[in-house]
Amino acid sequence: EIICDMEQGIGLSAVQVGVPWKLFLVRLDSESKFKPTGRYGYFVNCEYNTMDAEGKIASLEGCLSLRSPDGRTRMFQVPRYKNVKIEGFQLTDRNGLKLEDISVELVLPNDKEAIVFQHEIDHHRGVLISDNDNKELFLW
Repeated sequence: EIICDMEQGIGLSAVQVGVPWKLFLVRLDSESKFKPTGRYGYFVNCEYNTMDAEGKIASLEGCLSLRSPDGRTRMFQVPRYKNVKIEGFQLTDRNGLKLEDISVELVLPNDKEAIVFQHEIDHHRGVLISDNDNKELFLW
């Protein structure tokens, strides 16, 4: 949480900080389907599957792992699925290490977290937004 806040991020994967776990956190907004809203949610062993293979949007994304030589966040245009089903576990009690099964459908534009979940899960898959033919956008 400290790293994510310090870098003004909205999500962070364990693999980004050198921990080889399928674990990530997401700052949950007030309209989130996950609880607790307004705080960070922790997610474990999650995957996403598209509910509509043809339905994609162009997402403008940065990543805390990809910086320019002067330290700025590099931005990329990334095709993201509009409709995904997230399955895995959410850590609901950090002290007692309680995990709850999740199976939630996220649909853009209402569920803005659909992009963040795809981005963080892609880290576990070894995929960065700088991979493939994603177009880097120079905003400075």
